[in-house]
Amino acid sequence: MRNFVIALVGLLFIVSCNSTQSAAKTTENLKSLSEWVDGKKIKVVANSASPLAANEFANFGLLPQGSTANRIFLTGNDFISIKGDHVVVDLPYYGVRQQSTAFDYNNSGVRFEGIPDHYEVKYDEKRRTYTMEMELKNGKEAFDVMIKLYPTLRATIHVNTTRRTAISYQARVKELPADTK
Repeated sequence: MRNFVIALVGLLFIVSCNSTQSAAKTTENLKSLSEWVDGKKIKVVANSASPLAANEFANFGLLPQGSTANRIFLTGNDFISIKGDHVVVDLPYYGVRQQSTAFDYNNSGVRFEGIPDHYEVKYDEKRRTYTMEMELKNGKEAFDVMIKLYPTLRATIHVNTTRRTAISYQARVKELPADTK
């Protein structure tokens, strides 16, 4: 019985130390995230895409290996970067076009470079998350982009467009390198 009590106390000590380290790491991440958002020098790199209507192409073998119709793994070259007022979006698109227009194979993703028509950042004190909202126009297509940034340095990106079905991305957040244009 004595060994059991000692083991239980040891386990509680280990668990409590780990939660303290996690809280410290979260606080450190949140501080970094605040600096990046306030300084407008942030890069959100997408790991996977979650299309709203993926069943249309799931059976044709068009998805990357390991992907499903609901979660498509990306290569890590897909991102949104914000430097000052300048925004660059380069994300792949998987889904259905809602309006028939001339299809451009070179520009089939969600692409934008310039200054957004609308840009707003909100901080939720209770959840300790940032929400960034942007309205972007690229030619005849408009994008409503919402990015939710978490203190774990993870993010979700939601994109609604005027000509396609909605799509979401899971991503990680990091500071935009100083030498980025």
